[in-house]
Amino acid sequence: MGSIGTALDTGVVPNLAHPGGNITGFSSQNIDIAGKQIGLLKDLIPGVARVAVLSNATNPGAVVGVRHAEAAAKTAGLTVDTVQIHDAGDLAIELPALGSLHPDAALVVADTLLLAQRQRIVEFMMTNRLPAIYAYREFAEAGGLISYSTDFDDLFRQAAAYVDKILKGANPGDLPVQQASKFKLVVNLKTAEALGLTVPPLILAQADEVIE
Repeated sequence: MGSIGTALDTGVVPNLAHPGGNITGFSSQNIDIAGKQIGLLKDLIPGVARVAVLSNATNPGAVVGVRHAEAAAKTAGLTVDTVQIHDAGDLAIELPALGSLHPDAALVVADTLLLAQRQRIVEFMMTNRLPAIYAYREFAEAGGLISYSTDFDDLFRQAAAYVDKILKGANPGDLPVQQASKFKLVVNLKTAEALGLTVPPLILAQADEVIE
């Protein structure tokens, strides 16, 4: 596995340290970072009280991600509304449904189907002047406000080393599933300005990349 959202919660392996069987690799933790994402929304948007979470109901990892987001929001004292799709066509209905909830902000859970539809999602958020945080940097590059995500470049470099070990005879089941340890924060200042938001200096200081 070059990158999987969560290996344990989805039952891919029974144990991270000793996965057994014929599978190992790297867990991106990209669905486990909702607490940090919710915290960034609170720091970025004064008075935020209601957050809409957009997810893919057919992705087991994204389902786990929703649970993390809901728990993090509850801990932060926020109200959460979850909107889920089953395929790209559902966005035509579910994005307007999300907007009708009138949230103060949105969180888009890590999912490759949603990633493939990033331009459509970002344009909706902008048209509806809805600040959103995303789980892939590509959203911020497409015009999204802010992303906090796994450093996938680092993860895949490490995965290449595992491939080398396996090709040299290592048993995959004896290699521990490793979890991502590096994450990236990307802020799009152009989008912040368009939304009338001032990005706090603390967030800018934490950012790995600022799009101006």
